[in-house]
Amino acid sequence: MKVLVAGYQGKMGREAVKAIKNIGFEVVGVGSDDNLLDAIKSTHPDVMVDLTTPKQVVVHTRTAIEHNLPIVVGATGLKPSDIDDLSALATHHKTGVIIAPNFSIGALLMMHCAQIAEHFYDDINIVEVHHPQKKDQPSGTALRTAAMLSKSAKIQSRRQKGVIADQTVYFGGEGETFSVSHHTSDRTCFMSGLLFSIKKVMQLDCLVYGLDHLLFPNGASAPVDIF
Repeated sequence: MKVLVAGYQGKMGREAVKAIKNIGFEVVGVGSDDNLLDAIKSTHPDVMVDLTTPKQVVVHTRTAIEHNLPIVVGATGLKPSDIDDLSALATHHKTGVIIAPNFSIGALLMMHCAQIAEHFYDDINIVEVHHPQKKDQPSGTALRTAAMLSKSAKIQSRRQKGVIADQTVYFGGEGETFSVSHHTSDRTCFMSGLLFSIKKVMQLDCLVYGLDHLLFPNGASAPVDIF
């Protein structure tokens, strides 16, 4: 399989190229100075991965869909209207698209557990901390977590040296607090979800936003009763 990686020179891009090659797939890199359409036409990739910036990702994703090229998007910062437009385009072209605010299994489990915990608590705060170079704030993971909850949650963001990506969801109740956290120490934690997405996107004919829909298609089970 041949995978075209846009943003292959970035921190996530370099890890992605290494992980994709390690499972025996061929990689074609596209940088910011390269013409994406020319690369698609000349290399004939099977799948595209976009790890660029919010400024580039919408155009890149639209280009891939219009050329019936399945695409996995790891760039965050897309507006809801952008996702809606891309979803309609993917459905029209019957092309698989996965937009993943987070590829980490731990982050996905954190969000899944938060959906269960919200049934028992009304006071919910999401605190996310990322490295200073992260361009979007709040993070895509924090926004995705809030969107997955049926109750209102406050989001607090911090950018700090020495951190890659951390998030904690705090729940407050009468005389107690409960929290679920995810901490990353290396970008390799995102690779298992990325490789899963590369293989899975070829089986889709529409846009899927969030790997939780693929891992937990039935959602988070609600408790039988609340005390």
